[in-house]
Amino acid sequence: MSIKNRPTLAAINGRSAPATAPQFSHLRKEALMLTTRRFFIACILGLAITACEDPAPPVSCGGGAVETVVTHPVTERLCFTDANGDVLSYTAQSSNPNVASVAASGDQMTVTGEGVGSATVTVTATDPGGLTGTSTYSVNVDYVATTEVTHCERDAQWNVEMDGEIRPNIDMHGVVVTGYVGTRRVGAARADRLEKGSWYDVSVRGRISPTTATSCVFDVDWSRLGAMMPSARVDQGAVSHSAKELRLVR
Repeated sequence: MSIKNRPTLAAINGRSAPATAPQFSHLRKEALMLTTRRFFIACILGLAITACEDPAPPVSCGGGAVETVVTHPVTERLCFTDANGDVLSYTAQSSNPNVASVAASGDQMTVTGEGVGSATVTVTATDPGGLTGTSTYSVNVDYVATTEVTHCERDAQWNVEMDGEIRPNIDMHGVVVTGYVGTRRVGAARADRLEKGSWYDVSVRGRISPTTATSCVFDVDWSRLGAMMPSARVDQGAVSHSAKELRLVR
């Protein structure tokens, strides 16, 4: 059993009376307008809440230790989070530029060893509102290589024998180790590649002109990029030398 065409009642002057089709349509429009107004009010309130949310400074998720050698740059990716999703800008500063220089570009920094020692690098992240966060890196800069002459002898004709070892503190390519007595060149030993942290024996032989110098040392030339690049002499301040006195063997 069903009810068809049942009239809808509306209050007219305190009495109930059948609502006509136009009145029914008018009520639907009012309900739709009310729903629409509520929707816009909710949107406005939502935007206000978003606009008035508590600003949060950037927070570091990076930092730590950086190891490098004199003259060698190391690149590190910076890590910061921002609760508001802001785009951050970065600056970096070294506590001792004579040991380690630093430059920030985008979300990376490059630390270059300038001298043996330690330094602290501080990175500052800034959001558009001027709020900042920082992270710190402990930087240790070592010599490019350590060399030691353990044997240095000559005969009466100034034929010189030099023996010793080298320990690189970075992977080195196209390496040339040259032996000197003072400024007199004795000879050179070559290697395509030396690995960081390993000790390698070095022996050179040669004849020099007479000299009053008695200090025997190894000099180092190398190329970071291998055989396709010419070797470049390492600043001798970047190499730790252990010399040996020249001894005459009769």
